[in-house]
Amino acid sequence: MRKDTNITTRDLDTLIDVVGNIYEAVCITVKRAKQINTNIREEINYKVEEFVSVQDDIKEVFENQEQIKISKYYERMAKPCKTATEELLNGELVYRYKE
Repeated sequence: MRKDTNITTRDLDTLIDVVGNIYEAVCITVKRAKQINTNIREEINYKVEEFVSVQDDIKEVFENQEQIKISKYYERMAKPCKTATEELLNGELVYRYKE
């Protein structure tokens, strides 16, 4: 059985101390996670465009080692929500409220 390295238990009081309200902390974290996810998706699409060809042969699709490396790299990355939460807790995340 594989251990999931993307699951981390967090103390809610720590999040409340940073922002002042757990609901605001969750909203801030979710918005940042969406930004990170969009950036990652753009990177992947850019890298995968190199492999698109007019005629895909079945053997090419299954044997393209570079594409497999890229895929495994992104699978091993921390999930955007975990990254956003760490940024918030480390004080690396800047947020502001609408007036």
